[in-house]
Amino acid sequence: MDSRKRQFSPNAGSSQFRKGATVNSILRKIVCTGVHSQLVAITIPPGAETEEEAQGTSDQVVFVVEGAGKAILNGQVEVAGEHDAIFIPAGTVYKFKNSGASDLKIFVTCSPPVTADTVPQPTRRGRMNFYALAQSSPVDAKNSNVGLAFPGGIKWTTWKSPAVKNILFATDFSPASEAALPYAVGLARHYGSKLAVAHTIDPELYGLILPQTIERIESQVKEAAVTKIQALMRAKYGEAVQYEPAVTVGLVADALLDIIGTKSIDLVVLGTHGRRGLRKLVLGSVAEEVFRLAPCPVLTVGPKAEEGGSEPGQFKQIVYPMELGNDVVKAAGYAISIAKEYAGELTFLNVIEEPSMSADEREWINVAAQHWFGDKIIPNLGLGARADLRQVFGEPATAILQCAAEKRADLVVMNIDGTQTGSPARMSGIAHRVVAGASCPVLTTR
Repeated sequence: MDSRKRQFSPNAGSSQFRKGATVNSILRKIVCTGVHSQLVAITIPPGAETEEEAQGTSDQVVFVVEGAGKAILNGQVEVAGEHDAIFIPAGTVYKFKNSGASDLKIFVTCSPPVTADTVPQPTRRGRMNFYALAQSSPVDAKNSNVGLAFPGGIKWTTWKSPAVKNILFATDFSPASEAALPYAVGLARHYGSKLAVAHTIDPELYGLILPQTIERIESQVKEAAVTKIQALMRAKYGEAVQYEPAVTVGLVADALLDIIGTKSIDLVVLGTHGRRGLRKLVLGSVAEEVFRLAPCPVLTVGPKAEEGGSEPGQFKQIVYPMELGNDVVKAAGYAISIAKEYAGELTFLNVIEEPSMSADEREWINVAAQHWFGDKIIPNLGLGARADLRQVFGEPATAILQCAAEKRADLVVMNIDGTQTGSPARMSGIAHRVVAGASCPVLTTR
């Protein structure tokens, strides 16, 4: 290979490239800065080229990560493709052209470092085509528990906005369960849904009652429960809310699952008891069993959600602990749909469990993730600047709770199926910790 074949890099101080008569902002991002040099990522669209410039008093090195181009050095054309390294001696007059059908993505070393004032930074409204950063990460995917699972083509066509035609609110008439009622009513009003208010009678309450009298007593208990539901709804909303009482006898979780099936429920809303009671009610019991087994999403209002202070049903800040896969999971669909319905801001949270990673590796992955998100996710959401990505390193439940607190979230949306991130048992375990500690409701899907 001709030695000059390893030569090119747009001057890091240049801010434009030309495509025909059109001048566009060059897409560049400072990856890291050292004492004597700097690494810059640059993307050139198909057919575009940099303006001709003269290299200064220092040499530069360019690495072609993705795409095909031509380096024109002192008037001589050299073809450069993926994995080529190009050296530009001081004083060389050069420019670079994208000769391929896709974006040309390169890394440039600049010495001395260029200041942020001389290098235009990509904005949220612009394109950030640096998915190559993820592909060029120093993390060894074969030997790392993390790798970089940034999918190249997400199948957004498989996602459809979910219908919420029937909502089930479950109550045992405790203050904790009633704290979830405003969310059920608010959602029913917003989506124009039918609302069922359910209460389940524990058959163990009958004790030693003779079998021939159970049927009569059961009928009376059901009537009393319906009357209590009516009193609850009348006291809270007068006659302004349409609903249907649903009183059953049996084990609570089983009875609720039966109602979900027979009434084609699209969303369950329930509250949990206080911190002490939560352990009894959530861990391996009613609430966890419902959100672990229900075929529809479950909105759980935990004990700290009562203290959160946000207005029930006003989902303006939403956190979605994301799934890194090519398919859009149901949880993502609900998070996006709710953000659109309520004109809310949606934070995609990517949690990486890898304590041994160095600060440089984490920074590299963070840069890669941000550019991947801007390239592959934002253009398909329809949310514009109301969507952003936050990537953190640590234990999932702790990271989710911290993000929700910092964002003052009104809602956390989680997948607990475990098909992409781990076992269902582990995911439901993370979910119960989030429900227990979040100062907002948690919507779980499977």
